[in-house]
Amino acid sequence: MTDNPGPIIGPVIRNIVARRLGRAGLGLVAISAFGLVEMALGPSEPRTNLLTVFVPIACGGALLALGMRTVRRAFGEAPARWSPLISLLGLLPLVFGMWLLAYRGLRSFAIGGAPHVAWVAYAAWTILGYRLLRDSARLSEAGLLAQTMIVPAPEETSHVS
Repeated sequence: MTDNPGPIIGPVIRNIVARRLGRAGLGLVAISAFGLVEMALGPSEPRTNLLTVFVPIACGGALLALGMRTVRRAFGEAPARWSPLISLLGLLPLVFGMWLLAYRGLRSFAIGGAPHVAWVAYAAWTILGYRLLRDSARLSEAGLLAQTMIVPAPEETSHVS
């Protein structure tokens, strides 16, 4: 086994992360677009509309930072000094996804009171929140895969005499 598996593992992890980020980016664009449509069509809270339009941009930046950190690790580079900050920033898509799923989606179904046409919007927020959570989890799994592939197993490092 080579000392630095980065040239072998790095391109594979880079491709996995790129696919995960692409799928997550499409979901974030859908969230922003749906927020813009809802802002234009329906009377709603302005703060809520602004959250659904602009927070996905910040979530995209957070997911991109997590993906870049994962790829850097896969190529064998040392973690940066701000790596803990990136981990903390990675909570933003999770919190926003839970807010979309629970507050904008499921809570709206539970409260009801709106015409049946609004249920389509509630279902859309629920699905988009779930998708953001799933995409964030898959990006984290790519990071775990990179870490697993780079750190040698104990039986690979032990020397039998």
